Amino acid sequence: MSIDDAVQSVMDLRTPWQPILPHLSALLLCFYYLPAPKQVMELGLGGGSLQRFFRYHFPKVNLLSVEYSSQVIALFKQWFNQGYQDYQVLHQDARYAIKEASSQDLIFIDLFAKQGTPDFVFTEEFYLDCARGLNPEGLLAINLISGSHLQSELVLDILRTLNLNFRVFSVPGYQNKIVFACYNALPAIRYDSNLEHLARRYGLNLNAIVALA
Repeated sequence: MSIDDAVQSVMDLRTPWQPILPHLSALLLCFYYLPAPKQVMELGLGGGSLQRFFRYHFPKVNLLSVEYSSQVIALFKQWFNQGYQDYQVLHQDARYAIKEASSQDLIFIDLFAKQGTPDFVFTEEFYLDCARGLNPEGLLAINLISGSHLQSELVLDILRTLNLNFRVFSVPGYQNKIVFACYNALPAIRYDSNLEHLARRYGLNLNAIVALA
C-alpha cells in the first residue's frame, strides 16, 4: 500500500504476520519494555501489519485500530486481510478516539495522511490525551515521520513537559524516528541474549535500528 508514492505497508503472502518494513522492527521493540500487553490501541491502521502480527503472536490481546481514511480501511479489507479475520477497526479521527481511551497497556501512534503527518501529532493536547489513555504502567510507541528535525524535537519537548520518560531510535535510510514513552523509567536497550531472543521470536531486523537517546 502506498500513499503519494510513499510506501505505507508491505505484506508477504506466505507469512502475513511478519513485519517487513524496517520501522516495524523498531516499533516492536516495545516488547523489550512491555512483554505481555493485554489491551492495545493502534492509531493509524495502514495495511494492518500490527493487526496481523498480534493475531499471530498474541491472539488473546484486545487490539483496536483507529483509522480516519475510509479508503485505507477499504484497501486493508480487500488486499491485506487474508482469511477475512474479524479484526477490530474503528473508522474515526484518532485525535477524537484517543480522548475516549482508558487503561491501555500499549498505544501505537503511527499516523500518516496524503499531506504527511497530521498537524495534531505535534501538539501537547494530543500527547496529553494519549498519556491519559494509558494505565499507570502503560507505554506509548510512536512512529514519527518528519522531514524536520525541529518537529521531532518539538514532540520530545512535549513529552518532557508531560513528565514522560522516553527512548528514541532511528531507522537508517528512512525519516522515521521511533519513540517509546511512559511514566516509568525506560532503561537503555542492550544488545544481549535477551534482545537476540526477542528478535528471533518476532522476526525483528535489529540491523534496521539505531538507538539515539
